[in-house]
Amino acid sequence: MLSLEIPPDGARITAVRAGHPGMLLHGAGTAEWVEPPFGPALGLHADAWPRHEIELPAGHGLLLLTDGLFEGYSGGGSQRLGEDGLLALARRHAALPGSAFVDALIDGVEERARAHGGLTDDIAVVRVERTNR
Repeated sequence: MLSLEIPPDGARITAVRAGHPGMLLHGAGTAEWVEPPFGPALGLHADAWPRHEIELPAGHGLLLLTDGLFEGYSGGGSQRLGEDGLLALARRHAALPGSAFVDALIDGVEERARAHGGLTDDIAVVRVERTNR
């Protein structure tokens, strides 16, 4: 589980994570992996999850994703794309605007997995962007 608290004004959001993958911060031609600290599994010690603040400047987006996006096979044998491979792919497409960036990332992951029978897990991707309005 990954939960974000996004205030209506200001650039700081708060993330709370229970074992879910990190997320991508995308904007201004860059992409970075954001890995907030995580707490115990859901249902255990509900007050023990650390809160982590993240700066989300105007024009930048956070890409929330499931592990199916990076756990697909992408190389020889049993090599998987992994978080590092996903980040490298994201950096290649970082100049694209939000929705085109998401499409290029999903297309790139699917293309790499195609030779290995395609993606074996479901994927979900949500991009949350702070605008200048």
